[in-house]
Amino acid sequence: MKCSLLFGAMLLLLESLMSQDNINLKYSLLVKEGVFSRAFIRIRPLSIAGFRLIGKRAFAMIDKDTLETPGLSEIEIRLYRGLIYDASVMDTTSWRDGELPSCVIVPSNGRVSKKYAISKLKPETKDDKIFFNKLVYSFNKSGGNKKWLYSFSRPVIDSSGNYAIIADTSAGNNFGCFFYKWNGLKWQEMLNISTRD
Repeated sequence: MKCSLLFGAMLLLLESLMSQDNINLKYSLLVKEGVFSRAFIRIRPLSIAGFRLIGKRAFAMIDKDTLETPGLSEIEIRLYRGLIYDASVMDTTSWRDGELPSCVIVPSNGRVSKKYAISKLKPETKDDKIFFNKLVYSFNKSGGNKKWLYSFSRPVIDSSGNYAIIADTSAGNNFGCFFYKWNGLKWQEMLNISTRD
């Protein structure tokens, strides 16, 4: 009897660990496949309060019936809303360079090295390299406060590992809220609510 209880407990623990590994793998895939194609990203992700504020603004737009939600059921909308309102534990550790291979991660001081930016943006022609050099120069001259500097949340994934949200902000009142669903093979963007000047 004790042996079968111990074996059952070990199976539950193993299943729990495998489930968490599955969610961690899905998280890594979402970071690689997600919306992280903007040129300049702040090293610090959005805070929990920032994530909630953007999520509430996105749902305010849905609630006003200004947006259609094709492909989303009422249950999924409630699930996404729950992810936003219940996001009390969220990863807010600084972004690491290897996590976002096609983005320039901007340090806290707001200045970016041209050599680093060129290595990340990978210009294909001499004209591209000149353009990126000018872009980095303009960015640094502005103090890093241009519209194209984004703060992204890390993905917030539900307990099943099948639904996720990423939020971002840039200058002014601009924001984006991206809703994803795991389709069994990859993350699929289900809804994108964004405001841009």
